[in-house]
Amino acid sequence: MEEQFDAEMERVKKLQEDGLAKYGFYIHYVPGDENFPFKMNIHTHGVMESYKHLDIQICFPIDASIANSLLHEAVNKIKNGQTFEPGVEYGEIIGGGLKVKFAYAWDLGSHAVLRMILPDKNGKFDGEFMAQWVGTQKTIGN
Repeated sequence: MEEQFDAEMERVKKLQEDGLAKYGFYIHYVPGDENFPFKMNIHTHGVMESYKHLDIQICFPIDASIANSLLHEAVNKIKNGQTFEPGVEYGEIIGGGLKVKFAYAWDLGSHAVLRMILPDKNGKFDGEFMAQWVGTQKTIGN
């Protein structure tokens, strides 16, 4: 059993290394994480090291392929010189006239990230969508 676990961990490590080499980052999809809104923690690793920009996090229950597309779109913008700032609306990530916002947050307590806040289908950030703001802050130092 331990050998299977070790082999699986090596496989995952190789996938992460390959993603980092090919794209400059990789994505962790962690459903069921009690520490985050909606028990969802989807985030990048390597963006700071590769592009000098905070990693991006999503804490909303969306399909992994959609989260993957949103994070790749955001990182592609970063690769091309875009800098995302907290509180600013950005319309070029989702499309369809919808805009996302970003907020400072912490992934696992010590890793500063920018959390991508997703709107509802009407472009609003209220109702159940407000839960995405839980655990965010105005500055990194707070």
